[in-house]
Amino acid sequence: EDDITVVSEYNIGSSKLPNWVVQGDRGTIYVKETEIEIHKANYPKIFDPSSYRNPVEIEVIIDNANGTNMVTMGNRYGDSMVIYPHIAKTIRGEESYMVSLESALNLTKLLDAIRQSSETGKVIYL
Repeated sequence: EDDITVVSEYNIGSSKLPNWVVQGDRGTIYVKETEIEIHKANYPKIFDPSSYRNPVEIEVIIDNANGTNMVTMGNRYGDSMVIYPHIAKTIRGEESYMVSLESALNLTKLLDAIRQSSETGKVIYL
């Protein structure tokens, strides 16, 4: 009843390196072939109990095998000063939207499978 289900898969491939996701209470590390992406979470020292969400700053460090790296800072829940101008540029056809239709469709399928699994108590394979 109070068990936790863990699924672990191991694959051997000749063309690509494995991908890893390591999650913790201070951030998340993504390893994608030759790229490491570190999301450091900086929580506020004092939490406001009357606030719906307390701001959490995320520092993202991307380190590539070719020696280049990039550091970005931002709010965990997004920056409305960035997203809305981006949507306007997308509507005007000046740039493509940050989330591809394929990615949105895959997320929708995943969320639907989670709902189906919850309703039926069965594993849903995608």
